[in-house]
Amino acid sequence: MYDRDRIVETIDLASLADEVLGPRRGTSRSASWPCPSPQHAQTGKTPPVSLYRSRAGEERWHCHGCGIGGSAIDLVMAAHRLTVAEAIEELAGRAGVRESTNDRQPHRAAARPAKDPCAARAPGADPAGLAAFVDQCAERLWKPQGQSVLRWLTEVRGLPEAVLERNRIGADPGRQAQARPDGMPSCGRAAVLPVIEAGRSVFAQLRAISPRPDGARYLNAASRLAVNPRVGVYQPCEAVGRCVIVTEGVIDALSANAAGFCSAAVLGAALARRGAGDRTGLVADRLAGLGAPLIVAFDADQPGQEAARALRESLRARSARSTHLHLPSERNDLNAWMLTSPDWDRTLKLAVRTAAMAAEQPSSTLAR
Repeated sequence: MYDRDRIVETIDLASLADEVLGPRRGTSRSASWPCPSPQHAQTGKTPPVSLYRSRAGEERWHCHGCGIGGSAIDLVMAAHRLTVAEAIEELAGRAGVRESTNDRQPHRAAARPAKDPCAARAPGADPAGLAAFVDQCAERLWKPQGQSVLRWLTEVRGLPEAVLERNRIGADPGRQAQARPDGMPSCGRAAVLPVIEAGRSVFAQLRAISPRPDGARYLNAASRLAVNPRVGVYQPCEAVGRCVIVTEGVIDALSANAAGFCSAAVLGAALARRGAGDRTGLVADRLAGLGAPLIVAFDADQPGQEAARALRESLRARSARSTHLHLPSERNDLNAWMLTSPDWDRTLKLAVRTAAMAAEQPSSTLAR
């Protein structure tokens, strides 16, 4: 195993940030970098990430926009979407630190780090704290203090209440009114969009209801709290067909649920864009593992279509069945399309059948 403290002490965090986040802005005393989170829109002239030393003397980084941060290990995990073990191994190679051995113990082959991000636990993970936060916010959505978030979800976004309840969507009133585990950011009133696996919360994302002009709309749980699973699966109240509609974000995934389709949200479209390297492969691994025909329904803009092509290439390499659902150019994403459709169930079912015919797949396996 590696000596974690020795690795962190050896790494020059500023140089590492230059390498994984891009050249710094400002002087050495006031240097800043872009945020590594794909959900953090880089707005404003000053990048939000800065460095500091903890009371223990360890170099650490912090994003002033979305609240994520941590050590050099957390930076590599966030920037390259790696597990803890993978990040430590990468930094050990950079620092020239070898694995430590115990001569008194018989030699054993080193265990390979888990490739599934959900199989690894984040440093400082607090699954009980994350679950309590998600459960409390899910209950609040249906109480008076959650009504503003509920109205935004149902009236502004057009999502059915039954779909919200099915996927344990919640309302976060902000830091002053809601306790949260270390690593869960706050942005005032927000919709809580959890990732539920095997009945438990493994990750959560916030969608700010009234984001600042220079602020991020989506904020992820920090990597020290929970490892980003890259893909979240969301369920309709009553499924039609066997296919899974793959979207760029959770709101679009819930919009597919509203028409009766199972859905999978890629938690950051940058994870599936061309040039994302292993990150696209890890997303494709997660989706291929669902064992269902996949309908890729990314945004209609150029970045969304490029990401869809890159993802489908990775899926084909894994022999996963997938096809592309073309959104109307005037309706950039599924949610906008749903809001303007007089009969969303029929509209989306027809679009799925059309996509199936174009891919020469039996439409009966996709939607009844």
